[in-house]
Amino acid sequence: MDLGTTKRGRKEPKSQGGERRSGDGKNRRRRDRKEPKRGRKDPKAQGEERRSGDGNSRSGDGNSRRGKNQDKYEHKDEDEDEDEPQIAPPPAIPSSIPALSSFPAPPPSPLLRFQLPNVLFGYVFALSLHGGDESLVPELPGAAIDVAAALRMRRAFRSTAEALRAARDDAKGAGYPTGPLGDAGTVLAVAELLEGPGDNSENYTQNNAANYNNNYVIMALAHLEQLLSRGRLNLVANERQTFVNAQRKCRFLMSWSQEAPMGTMVELARETREVVNEIISANEGMGQGEIFSASEGRGRRLIEELD
Repeated sequence: MDLGTTKRGRKEPKSQGGERRSGDGKNRRRRDRKEPKRGRKDPKAQGEERRSGDGNSRSGDGNSRRGKNQDKYEHKDEDEDEDEPQIAPPPAIPSSIPALSSFPAPPPSPLLRFQLPNVLFGYVFALSLHGGDESLVPELPGAAIDVAAALRMRRAFRSTAEALRAARDDAKGAGYPTGPLGDAGTVLAVAELLEGPGDNSENYTQNNAANYNNNYVIMALAHLEQLLSRGRLNLVANERQTFVNAQRKCRFLMSWSQEAPMGTMVELARETREVVNEIISANEGMGQGEIFSASEGRGRRLIEELD
């Protein structure tokens, strides 16, 4: 049989049957419209997605935030990517830090110093909770805001201990699990950021001691400010403003830290270490222990590993 005749003339029954089974393009399109889309998630899956939330739904009242974070971090191991975390070096100390007097604000209160440990706790907690993976924005900087009240609002603390306890309570209130460093380990890291490299640095001298005591603090604040800047990009207006306000607080605290009298950071670090000892004693009294040693140097290593 001539193939050309077969194509133009009557088709054989077998060929017609095969064509009916496969269908032409129009029939396929009609059937496609009737079939459910494969990419559509079932309601149960959509409910789970709404409960876990994405970066744009990070804010909200305390109860919804607490439920969202509990759901997200309780099942973190099940949903974890196999990709390596994107750990980038933090920014260098800014080449120029504006004078504190350049900010449109009244002269700093003597209580301002206690906001610094609160913000540093939020930074250490968020960074360690997310394994230092800076691709996790806005979740990582968002966690710092959730934990550090000083980044969210005008909040006065009367002592270093009060500022640290408030951050720890806010972390639990927002539904976050205890971070990898534990409560005492997180506070210890804050103490070591406040202490700076000290005389362990080969470039340290008595003449530049004040700057070296501030170095780690300014690096941490600059790093957090950068994460907040990246995290705000895809947020809705009200959430974006929360991140902008937190950035301003970081810049303000950088200027304050730069001009703080010599010995301020050392005193804050001493008070922070007292809180570490209180937490350890309380844990021992309840028969609980945290997996860390007070000599591990987590705050110092946190900066040095990222640097």
